[in-house]
Amino acid sequence: MSPGYSTKIYKKRNPSVLPYMFLVVILLSASGFIYYQKVEKKSEPVEQPLTTIKPEIEEHVKDDSIGEIVEDITQSKAEDELLKVQEGDIGFEQSNSEEDKISRDELRSIQNRALFYTKRKEYDKAIGEYSILLKYNKRFLTIIGMCYYWANKNEEAVISLKNADDLEHYPYRTKKFLAFAYYRLNDLALSLEYAEDAAEYGQDGELKRLIAKLKREENVMRRYKDLGTENFLIQFSREEHDETRTIVSDYLKEAYREIGKELDYFPNKQFVVILYNERDFFDVTRAPGWAGGLYDGKIRLPIRGLSGQNDILRSVIFHEFTHALISEITQKCPLWINEGLAEYFSSDETNLNIKKPIPLKYLEKRFPSGNVAYVSLAYRTSHSAVSYMIDKYGIYSMMELLENFGEGMDLNKAFISVLFVSYDDFVSEWGKQF
Repeated sequence: MSPGYSTKIYKKRNPSVLPYMFLVVILLSASGFIYYQKVEKKSEPVEQPLTTIKPEIEEHVKDDSIGEIVEDITQSKAEDELLKVQEGDIGFEQSNSEEDKISRDELRSIQNRALFYTKRKEYDKAIGEYSILLKYNKRFLTIIGMCYYWANKNEEAVISLKNADDLEHYPYRTKKFLAFAYYRLNDLALSLEYAEDAAEYGQDGELKRLIAKLKREENVMRRYKDLGTENFLIQFSREEHDETRTIVSDYLKEAYREIGKELDYFPNKQFVVILYNERDFFDVTRAPGWAGGLYDGKIRLPIRGLSGQNDILRSVIFHEFTHALISEITQKCPLWINEGLAEYFSSDETNLNIKKPIPLKYLEKRFPSGNVAYVSLAYRTSHSAVSYMIDKYGIYSMMELLENFGEGMDLNKAFISVLFVSYDDFVSEWGKQF
């Protein structure tokens, strides 16, 4: 999401405020990104020793969601479901082919190895092992589909899960993952159909939120038109956004070209971008009133009155598109890198005015969502750390880090592999400037 983008678009600039800052919200199921509104000078935190600030930071660091933004299945809960699927004796049927015959102990060994890769989020390796087991038990179709989903390979997830659904193996989990995969693919009708089917098996908070959002979104999108380009599907209200869509399309193409060139990464897919009027944006996302845009697997923007505000719109689009690119590379990016890189590509600000940064360990999996001063400080901290890394080690090192995260490497191993310094040593190096 994007903080205060709507506020910025609709109101004149106020010289008494600091530059716009970006706010992350940890969603119930995955990371969503909010572009936050301006921070008043009087909101600046009083500089104190870090030992004094820590409890205040913790007070404003939230793991709960804001609004009802649904994009993903909670990873830990989904992995628990996967473990339940495999804990019992699934059973293996021997193939009629002599060359495919294998002992039960060997099959169990393969299954344990596949589960090991799954826990480490090395999904391609896990899928390879599960594919061997598939010859001996078709129930692994569901598990393979789940792994494709977690790897953000949604078309492949749908193929595997639909085949599993035809066999009626693990019907609840299969239908649930199909609902979320179709939502990622922007097929709202099929997503709702499978979500409602899965919900019949019992109470599920994630499905309940998805269904509620799908119904709101379907109702709104009936009035919207599509504009397709090579890399973007832009959905908009013809009555309100007929001119705006051209501006947005140009900025999206620029972001794809410029950020893609920096990272040397040009995914061959269509990113969904929705231009809402203000009311529809908040009706669909249930985002807080200060939100000015959202990325939750789709780039969502409330747009009105753009005269003289194109620079702000461009900044929002570059920020949110950076999140979209990162999500294509890895689902396991530390938040300070995710937000810091989005700031790096969308902001020209160089004087970040940081005296006492928030420790990066606080910003790996969570961001402040309460006190505006700490929200601003969290974004400046993240921007500073990412800028330091790129200046010292180069932009290609950042891309290598993201790829290592995507392959399941933990922070320390990824840093040693790419930067030849430990994670702690990097944090220490960066911190010496404050």
